[in-house]
Amino acid sequence: MKKYIKSSSWKDQQEGHYGTVYNIDYDRYNPMEVAGWKLTFGAYIDEDDRGFWYDEDDPEGGFGGTSIGAIAYLEQDDKQIEISFGIQYNIFGDRDNPDEFYLGEPDRGLDEETGTWYSILDTEGIDEYDANEFIKDNYRELFDALVKVVNANLYKFGYEL
Repeated sequence: MKKYIKSSSWKDQQEGHYGTVYNIDYDRYNPMEVAGWKLTFGAYIDEDDRGFWYDEDDPEGGFGGTSIGAIAYLEQDDKQIEISFGIQYNIFGDRDNPDEFYLGEPDRGLDEETGTWYSILDTEGIDEYDANEFIKDNYRELFDALVKVVNANLYKFGYEL
């Protein structure tokens, strides 16, 4: 028996509203350094999509996913790179309780479907090609830093890791 559960939203988790976190918990992380560049976040972290299908016959209680993203800035001297990014998380259920669900750690690979993605929005003091090369060369360290801050705020969306 399958039952669709709209998951997430720190405001009203069971109603399935998308969530936005404006008061980001990142004091201990912000600003962070990534390959010699200072990394900061924009004004909010946003949940873009979500869905979970409960299945009591599934050993993991069902399956689903959510995408959480934000704007981030990389700065070094007089150079700045502004990116938008998204992180895909798998959602797992609880076979004994259809109202319980948890996120798995995300894949940090460059894959919009299953991992983490980014898009350069603007650059200053560095051309877009060089900014893209910097991100590609340092994406593991960059994504680890982005995931660290997002993970610290997941409870505000109603999730537990």
